[in-house]
Amino acid sequence: TAAVAGQGANAGMINQFLGSHSASFLRSGGAIQSHNNIGSAVYQSTATQWLSQIFSMGATQTTIGGINLQLSAVGGSPINQTINPLTVQIYADSGGLPTGSPLATATINETAVYSAPFWLTVPIVVTGLTPNAFYHVAVEMVGNGTNYYAWQQSTPTFGAATSPDGVNWTLASYSLMFQVTDLTGTGQ
Repeated sequence: TAAVAGQGANAGMINQFLGSHSASFLRSGGAIQSHNNIGSAVYQSTATQWLSQIFSMGATQTTIGGINLQLSAVGGSPINQTINPLTVQIYADSGGLPTGSPLATATINETAVYSAPFWLTVPIVVTGLTPNAFYHVAVEMVGNGTNYYAWQQSTPTFGAATSPDGVNWTLASYSLMFQVTDLTGTGQ
C-alpha cells in the first residue's frame, strides 16, 4: 500500500520507515579537543600528500575512543569503491610533527566517507597515552587527480602538517577540522 499524506507510519506498509525509531548509541564520547571552526571552505587533498593534525590530551586523559574528521570524497561513488580506503592513524609528537610508527590505525571505505554528512566518525581506540602530551591524527596519501578525499581546513593558522611519504613532515600554516573523543561520554 502506498503512503498517504497525514497517515501515521504502519508496520508492514511502505511508509513504516517514515515514523520515528528508537536508537541506542554504542559510544557517544565527549570531545577532548577539537578544531571545528569552518575556515574559508578550503580543503586539503589526499591525492598528493599525507595530512596530519596535532591535538593534546587532557590533564587526566590517557585514552581516546575515536576521531571525527570533516572529510568528503571528491569524485568517487556512494556505492562503488573507486578510491582506495582511507587509512587514519595516531602518531606521537616530536617538535610539532608526527613521529615514529603509528600507535593505532583504522581504515575507512570510500562509501562510508561519501555517505557521511561531512563529519566522519573514525572508531580508533588508543590507550596508555600520556596526559597533557601532544599526538597527531594523520591520513595517508590516497587517490588521484579526480578521485580523492578532502579534509576541510579550520580557522587556526597552526597545527597541521603535510608529507609526501608519511615520514618527512612539514608544518602547514593552517589547521584541519577534527574532534578527538574519549570513551566515557564526557570530555576531560
